[in-house]
Amino acid sequence: MSELPDDASLKVYAATDPERLHDLARAADSARAIGKLSELLADQQSREATDWAIRLAERLGEEREPGVWRPVVRRIAWQLAQRPSIVHLKPQFEKHVPVSLDDPGTEVRACLLYEMALRFGLGRRHDEVYVAYGEALRILGHPLAWLPLGSLYFESRLRRGASMEGLMLGSRTPEQLRLAYPEPPPTDGGARAGRTARRVPDETRAAAATEAFAPLGQYEAAFYTLPEPLDPADFNAALLAELDAECLEAVTSDTITAVHTTADDLADDFFTAAFGGGLWTEPLHGAYARLLTWRSLYAVMDLDTGASHYDAVRLASDHRWLRFALSRYTANRWFHGDFTDAGFACLDPTRTRVAVIAVTETD
Repeated sequence: MSELPDDASLKVYAATDPERLHDLARAADSARAIGKLSELLADQQSREATDWAIRLAERLGEEREPGVWRPVVRRIAWQLAQRPSIVHLKPQFEKHVPVSLDDPGTEVRACLLYEMALRFGLGRRHDEVYVAYGEALRILGHPLAWLPLGSLYFESRLRRGASMEGLMLGSRTPEQLRLAYPEPPPTDGGARAGRTARRVPDETRAAAATEAFAPLGQYEAAFYTLPEPLDPADFNAALLAELDAECLEAVTSDTITAVHTTADDLADDFFTAAFGGGLWTEPLHGAYARLLTWRSLYAVMDLDTGASHYDAVRLASDHRWLRFALSRYTANRWFHGDFTDAGFACLDPTRTRVAVIAVTETD
């Protein structure tokens, strides 16, 4: 298509003729142009502009391949949910029922519903239409329907991250970790426990645990059992330095820094990675990033997906969590402090099982 009208004209169309923006977006040949036009529609916050934004998502789904329309639909849903009010979003769920998992109208409403769930929290009085649509999605087997319609306090960092496009996970240096988190000292007991740890291969669990990190370059999850319960004081850098995970190759207790953290810290990194995507992958935006965050967190803790999210939060507090980073310019191939490097370890409540998960986007 030809170049878009100037920004001033587009803003006038958004306020007075949203159908014009809809038509321009349908004819656009780049995701960037579509995103710009759909954002103008979403920013209007009127019932008419909302209707045209939803129609745009539906029609792009009918006219373009899934690999093209699905990222656009996710973005349009996210844009609509950034409003301060959901008044003009509610009619999109009234008198609408999910059709199929491949239906663009169903997909945009599923994404919108769970973007709203994270941002605003749903399920209160007068939210019956949202609850009913969520239940219909569950019956249909839509993956997003596994998520709660309520917005958990545990997810507060996710809500903040979901308000900004273009986020990258980044890296934290050992010095930054020491300034922000308490650091347990390495112990001989931790080193002994690491040497006696037995690796437990589990490809299915590892794939689930790294699902949220999958948009990035390289990721790993490794699981270990210990011959006896670990003294909590021995869950530290000395233990990690003895494990055989690839992300811990060539690590010593002098080059690794491990600090105490909590499960929501890992959840925040999961979400940021999935929400923004990597250097070469499309962003998932809020609804699907939230889904992958919870799936990965469940797998790290080895929880059955039948457990409620509220139980998962409670159980997460029974686990112990470490965040780790390495000094730069070591023989380790994962941690360089350039684009994205992150590492976590988890000790289960029995104190006999350890999970290690790491991600890097550094070549």
